[in-house]
Amino acid sequence: MNETAKKRMIDARGILVLQDSFFGILSYKLDIIENTNIPTCATDGKRLLYNPDFVNSLRMNELVGVFAHEVMHNMMGHGWRKNNREHKKWNVSCDYAINPILIDCGFVLPKDCLSDSQYKNKSAEEIYQVIPDEDEESKSGGSGIGSDPGGCGECIEPKSMEDAAELEADWKVAMSSAAESTKRKGSIPESLERLVNNIVNPEIPWHILLRDFVELSARNDYDWRRCNKRYLPNGVIMPSMISEELPEVVIAIDTSGSIDSDALSRFTKEASEVLEAYDTSVHVVYCDYDVRGHDTYTRADLPLRMNPVGGGGTQFQPVFDWIEQQKITPSCLIYFTDMRGGFPDCEPNYPVLWLATSNIKAPFGQTVKFNSK
Repeated sequence: MNETAKKRMIDARGILVLQDSFFGILSYKLDIIENTNIPTCATDGKRLLYNPDFVNSLRMNELVGVFAHEVMHNMMGHGWRKNNREHKKWNVSCDYAINPILIDCGFVLPKDCLSDSQYKNKSAEEIYQVIPDEDEESKSGGSGIGSDPGGCGECIEPKSMEDAAELEADWKVAMSSAAESTKRKGSIPESLERLVNNIVNPEIPWHILLRDFVELSARNDYDWRRCNKRYLPNGVIMPSMISEELPEVVIAIDTSGSIDSDALSRFTKEASEVLEAYDTSVHVVYCDYDVRGHDTYTRADLPLRMNPVGGGGTQFQPVFDWIEQQKITPSCLIYFTDMRGGFPDCEPNYPVLWLATSNIKAPFGQTVKFNSK
């Protein structure tokens, strides 16, 4: 073990506590562990791994900034929000999301850190969708863990969904406690308090959550028994994709008159872009108090074209009955509605995403608030 690097890490944490008690309190959630297999630093929500050569190459104020950077990856939940996104590009997106915040808080980061005003105040998910490929490809490093194009430290995805849920809950509680403790000792900046509130109660754009929902429904398309050779040169074992097929998808449209044409057009465009990535069949069902019609599309027929029929009251059960009558076992059901209707008594055995134009939450499935932004 490089004792100099370990002492510098301990000293950096001590300075962080004095410089910003909020980040300092949270830094003690991470065990500091040397790891020469990574180029800079990395965190998995429980540990802060560091390369001693990298640590010894930094000025102390930069090292304090890197420590805060890794803490913030966990604050923002970047490890467990990654889902099946490409590791390197996700870390680039996360760095663009958090580095401006850290700089505004007064932290000093390594000179080559990623910071761009065009991405300020955007979530990592939003940045991931629009980031130019050259921004990611121009940086050195591979596609798996151990590549840190941002030069400040990376985040590592949890091993399982159970670990992810536990870490997310743990860090949210810790952030709330740290914020309260900081308030008692003096004051916490309004910007930091807002940040904590937004993290504990995140508002991720609906189209990002729609994309994640469909991608998660397709996860069984990966085979861990066959390695993806693309990642092996980087020492990373990833599953191979069996196919780009996604079992049938059902999209239900509430045609009771509560969804305006502009909202429907925006939803149709986003849904088409997501589904174009898969070889699947898409059943679009139009329903008010009963099913009024349906269309079926394949990838070759995309983009989707909606032909809503209806105008009466709202009942949701007919769509679920239609799925059963058609003997469809969908990978998922996406229901676009104002949620003002009668819900089924029983939850189906397939995932349901309610894309709601109101603040009403469904009794089962995942409810996501739709807005025009």
